[in-house]
Amino acid sequence: METFTEHEIHFMKIALAVAIIRQKPANVPSSREYAKNLQRKFVQEQINWREHAEKLSQELLRVKQKLSLLNQSQSPVEITQPEDMQFSIEDSSSIFSNIELESPSVELQSHIAFLQTASSLLKANTSLSGYSLEAAATLKESIVKAIDILVEYPKTQPLHQSPLTEEVSAKLVQFIAAFMNYEPLMPFRHEIMEAAGKFVKMLTERLCHPSNDTDKISFIQSLLYQLSSVGFIHTQVIQSLTSFIEESTKDLANLKQNHFTAAYQINTLGHVLKVLETILSKYDHPVPPQVMESFEKCVKMTITSKLPLVSITIWRLHQLIMERN
Repeated sequence: METFTEHEIHFMKIALAVAIIRQKPANVPSSREYAKNLQRKFVQEQINWREHAEKLSQELLRVKQKLSLLNQSQSPVEITQPEDMQFSIEDSSSIFSNIELESPSVELQSHIAFLQTASSLLKANTSLSGYSLEAAATLKESIVKAIDILVEYPKTQPLHQSPLTEEVSAKLVQFIAAFMNYEPLMPFRHEIMEAAGKFVKMLTERLCHPSNDTDKISFIQSLLYQLSSVGFIHTQVIQSLTSFIEESTKDLANLKQNHFTAAYQINTLGHVLKVLETILSKYDHPVPPQVMESFEKCVKMTITSKLPLVSITIWRLHQLIMERN
């Protein structure tokens, strides 16, 4: 790929500006206004192309999901989706005409419906005979896409106002735990691990949301427990919780005299410490070196005199990690 020097780029900018000025129509008041109009038109075309590419990507994945299910079953399978989302394999000849971009919630439910059906078929076909690499890739793509939507979705709607996130989170945890035991998915383990890492981070943030009640806290804790039982995701859970503990400990150590803030942070930190302690006590997986280093930093922070109970819990977890390693 050809590269240009800074001087050449500067020269090309001047040449482009001169060309725009010369091409200005007579009915446009100024060259500046003409250049701004060109910029707006270019940006809008870029947005339109991105939306069109996203529409095609959504529809292509849906077709791949349908073909995957048909190949794994002896008779045509209808995915359980909202009524306006269903399509049959015969529709494929015109499936790319008049495509509408799905809302995040509808697309998310569509992926969950596919994963639900795929899960049932995999249970029936325990030997996975004939399970192709393409089918496994579609399964991976659906899991990763569902997690991406779930992580981005709450940014436009507060977590405590989104019941969809609760239901879908629980199902996704079940699917991840179930699918990861299947050999055909092994080549895609790294990509699923990356997506699971974002999912675990989101759950950790939700665990500490100020609107949480006792039931919601218990629910999120149970999801993190389930994810930590999946061997290769266990590390992501531990690291995400440890990162939060280190940041909270640092904030509390530097906190001056705001008792309300301190009480809230101690409360949320307590929930995270409880989850981590339960996981470390329950599962005998190796603890990453980064986790050990983080807890050594936490122990050294000067919060003992301010927060003795938090300090004792952190020290106890530090000892648990040392014994484990």
